[in-house]
Amino acid sequence: MHAEESTLPKPERNDLISVYGVNAKTDANHPSHNGGGLFYNTEALKVMMENTAEFFKVGTVIKFNPFDEKLYFKLGGNYINQRLYAPDNTSAKVNQYSAALGAGYMIDDDLYVELGGSTTKLEGSAIGTVYAIDDERTNRAYAEIAKRFDTSVGTLDTTFNAGRVYKEFTKDENSYGAGVDYYPTSNVKLGYYYTHTDNAIANTYSLSYGYLTASYSESLSQKTHYASLGVQFAFSDISDLSTYRMPTNIKPHLSELHAFEQMTFGANMNLQSSNGVHRTTALTDNATTASPPTLDSATATTINTTAGTFADTDGVRNVTVVLYSDAGLTTLVASNANGDFTGLSAGTTYYAVTSGEAFNAETQTWESKRSSALSITLAQANINLGAYGNLIAPVSVNGNWYYFWDLSGDGTSADAGALNGGVDYTTHNFLDGLFVYDINGVANTTVQNVDGNYGTTNDYRYATLNGVNLALLTSGTGLANETSSYYLNDNGTYTDLAAIWAAHNSGNQTSGTPVGWQDSIYWSATPSTNGHAGVLSYDGSVDGSFPDSDSEYVAVQVR
Repeated sequence: MHAEESTLPKPERNDLISVYGVNAKTDANHPSHNGGGLFYNTEALKVMMENTAEFFKVGTVIKFNPFDEKLYFKLGGNYINQRLYAPDNTSAKVNQYSAALGAGYMIDDDLYVELGGSTTKLEGSAIGTVYAIDDERTNRAYAEIAKRFDTSVGTLDTTFNAGRVYKEFTKDENSYGAGVDYYPTSNVKLGYYYTHTDNAIANTYSLSYGYLTASYSESLSQKTHYASLGVQFAFSDISDLSTYRMPTNIKPHLSELHAFEQMTFGANMNLQSSNGVHRTTALTDNATTASPPTLDSATATTINTTAGTFADTDGVRNVTVVLYSDAGLTTLVASNANGDFTGLSAGTTYYAVTSGEAFNAETQTWESKRSSALSITLAQANINLGAYGNLIAPVSVNGNWYYFWDLSGDGTSADAGALNGGVDYTTHNFLDGLFVYDINGVANTTVQNVDGNYGTTNDYRYATLNGVNLALLTSGTGLANETSSYYLNDNGTYTDLAAIWAAHNSGNQTSGTPVGWQDSIYWSATPSTNGHAGVLSYDGSVDGSFPDSDSEYVAVQVR
């Protein structure tokens, strides 16, 4: 006698309710916000509500079988109120509504097909005074197939769908999606869903384990994300907390996968806009102002500049000084933000420009722009004056080239050559015999020095030695006579010796001696009480007490 076979009923999937926290980034240029959500989840009715500081969203899906077990229908609806941002950081909240309809058929116990679609209406709104988002309708349609595989290691639900998105203002897009949910046990789920349209790609990951539920979605194209973490309960009476328990079977009916639910609780829970936030007034680009760098100082092999003006009310960035070796500005030497360049070639002409990027408000792009060029010709490193020694260690200040006078002729300032008694310093009486011409070459026959001779003055201070046109430097203070001793001001406006000190010091009463020069006293062409003034490069002072018979160092300008 055979025992009568009996089949145990399959456990029905639990009715579930989930409470969870939400972290959502809805705009690529603004931070994410935290909030909360509630999901009522039964086979016949699903309701999702979420809220953060940036949005309130609600969606629902109703499923019913009016004829038989194999054919079913679904209705869906959504409402969104979400904040949108304009590029100028103004914002406004906008509303969107959607409705969806789907129908599916069970081909076999583990194989379903489904067709569906939705229509979404975004209500346009002004955002600030110059931006807006348009009224727009977006329609979606899809076809889906769902297949379940029951295996010895668990249940695998797979879906694939393809469809089209119909947009009001831009071209329509193809769409497709694929998902897989793995249930190693009836109350544990690992899920992945992928969606793709022509201009958007998104991934969604989900996990359920007993009471725990979590999900994470990322939009690769829009650089936004959504994350949730919460708890879920099975219940038999939603109004009676005593019926709440840990879920024992969370596997949904196969007809609950995936496209309709994803459309209602995914795509339609996000704003649908082809044009996005856009300007309502025409964009105009403001002009960029760029001026050449200013030359602060130079030697035979270095250039020190300050970047010129580079301004645009729409925005600027990456402002630098760029140095070229040709007037056509095609051969780059170097560039940097501080405008200082070393290792250059003596006697060579260079061209410096202020360069940067300015924002074009009309095209919404950054554009490279530059000023006209400042031409800088470096001095020769050494000028031979024959029996008068050499000019060495040139520096450029206020556009003039100044040299240390190596009277001893050894090419240094070390008082070590064979000329001038082996030293680089001399008396002013010696200078008064050379620098006695004005700028036009007329000799001094009218202005006497303290000693009664027609020697050097602020006007009569020029000479030509070994074919080189030179000028003995004034004190640089602007005074016709230096009658006292005092310190220069680091912020003063000077020429000649005072300007050289100001360009090379580190503050008031500090040394302002150029590299390669003696840190000492320098004769000037400016008359003083006892003869001619000296300028002390080691502390930035002027002294009018030196007699012309004293011996000091000398700097000259090459004209």
